[in-house]
Amino acid sequence: MSINYYGEEAGKRIFEGVQKNAFSYMDEKTISIGNQVALTYLGTKITYNELKANVYKYVNKLKSYGLQKGECFSLVMPNTPETVYYKYAAWVMGAKVNLIDPRFNPEGILFSINMSVSKFAVVIVDKYLEKIVPIIDRLRVDHIVIVNPTDSIDLNQAKGLKPYVAKSLYAAKDIILNLRDKDFRSDKVMLNQTFMRGAMSRVVPAVYEPYMDASIVFTSGTTGSPKGAVLTHDAYNIKVNQIKYAVPKLYPGDRFLAAIPFFSAYGSFAGMHTNLSNGENLILIPNFKPEEFGDLVCKYRANTFIGVPKYIEDLEKNHEALKEKYGLDDLSFVINPVTGGDKIAPEVVERSNDMYCAERSCAEVIVGYGSSETAGPVMTTTNGNGYYDPKSTGVLMPGVKYLFLDPETGEILENGTSGELCIHDPGMMDRYLDDPKATEDITIYYNGDKYYKMGDLFSVNQKGLFYFMGRTKRVMMRPDGHTVHANPIEEAIQTHPGVDGVCVVGLSKKDGSSGTIPTAFIVLKEGFIASQDLVNEIDSLQLANLSERNRALAVSFIDELPYTLMTKVNYKALEKIPFEDIETYIVDYTFFSKDDMSRVRKAQQTKRRK
Repeated sequence: MSINYYGEEAGKRIFEGVQKNAFSYMDEKTISIGNQVALTYLGTKITYNELKANVYKYVNKLKSYGLQKGECFSLVMPNTPETVYYKYAAWVMGAKVNLIDPRFNPEGILFSINMSVSKFAVVIVDKYLEKIVPIIDRLRVDHIVIVNPTDSIDLNQAKGLKPYVAKSLYAAKDIILNLRDKDFRSDKVMLNQTFMRGAMSRVVPAVYEPYMDASIVFTSGTTGSPKGAVLTHDAYNIKVNQIKYAVPKLYPGDRFLAAIPFFSAYGSFAGMHTNLSNGENLILIPNFKPEEFGDLVCKYRANTFIGVPKYIEDLEKNHEALKEKYGLDDLSFVINPVTGGDKIAPEVVERSNDMYCAERSCAEVIVGYGSSETAGPVMTTTNGNGYYDPKSTGVLMPGVKYLFLDPETGEILENGTSGELCIHDPGMMDRYLDDPKATEDITIYYNGDKYYKMGDLFSVNQKGLFYFMGRTKRVMMRPDGHTVHANPIEEAIQTHPGVDGVCVVGLSKKDGSSGTIPTAFIVLKEGFIASQDLVNEIDSLQLANLSERNRALAVSFIDELPYTLMTKVNYKALEKIPFEDIETYIVDYTFFSKDDMSRVRKAQQTKRRK
């Protein structure tokens, strides 16, 4: 089914010019602006001509080391210029890139690389030492290339860097240079400087076949188990055309704050490829810290930025202090503030819109919704007359269709106005890598089209505005917008000999802040006593099985778990408890204030006195 806000003609135009290699698409769109800045990286500016010349250098080197069309290599990289070069170089050759979150634990990285049958692994230096060395003997790759984050810095341009930043960068460079004299533990490991030695920028014709694989993004999907979403060149280019309708004010030369990581589907599509194809200047943030989001927006005077609801809310709350800090008269430079990844409170959207209007910007927060399987957004809010509703997730992008399923029976609801949302999007993934069963499990066919189950409950009104109602799976969204699944955490914690029962839920805070705190409610076996040492043991089990981002952030010990009349754990009852009302042991302090810490210490002291 389709309620086409943009019209049938838009649904056709999104296919114009997309049947080509993704690099060729970007190259053609920016051929007339070669001397404009494409990337800004820690004080260094790289033009579109320089970007493309570097891509061809990487193409020729990858070829000389044996990478061929159809093969794969893995990138374990943050947002650096090398990340852009390697991705586009692989695409020119018709190879596919396996995008891996550097924050995965070593076993997660091992699984992702080996499953993709990668010939290369390209890794940022600190993650090589921390994550690759422990698994290097089990990695099935021909070459491991280590990238120094300072390689692309032009020291003549970077003079304005603050001394402590420059010092940290040089320290990182010293580490990698010192490694030359040490045992790499493998003859297949080399520095990126060594790999690129003697590289020539010879133009190579780009390979293209219809719906050819471009990248793999590992995602938890809707079940919590790792899966590799395979995305095509056509999908990358279609998504660029779709986003032009949803976010029409994207102009060549505008500054895009590239804080969202390029290893995510959203960052790879809506972040890197879309904005480069529009001729924008991408401000690369290699080591993004959530608390610095507002600073980065104001420091770089970002015209477009993407952030989870908490970042948008923090910017609204702190904009006066940030203006003073960076000597700004107003925020008139803001054109496209975009948010997604979690439900944003309508009052936050309204306050932000009022703030931008008062700050001579008059921008309206664009709320988007999508997933890795759909390569990012499938619907966004729009400022069309009578269509902007801060309570909504917006209208479908051109070419997107939807279905609703009965959440109890799984049956298609003909002409349904609410239920479990399924999406057909021309820019969605082709399949899960080597997992036809998982692909089949989320796939629905209707009138000859393929739809993916989104795992969320939605309603839609007669105008075509969609409204998020809840999730069908036991997932929770952290304050930073990262999705966490309950089942893998519970399985890891349950392996502790002292745990009798566990239920993990996301708890909201009373201040109404965005996101939830993934909290493990644990019932202990007889003879085990709640303590910080016990919590540390439990957290070690989490980290042995999960990445840091996918674990419970807090632990609360209770006498018994609540149950429903059907004798199932009543996790919904636990979800209703405010985070401030439980006795808590903090596992990860990132998202907690001083007041939280004081309350935790007081509660623990009271419990010990009892």
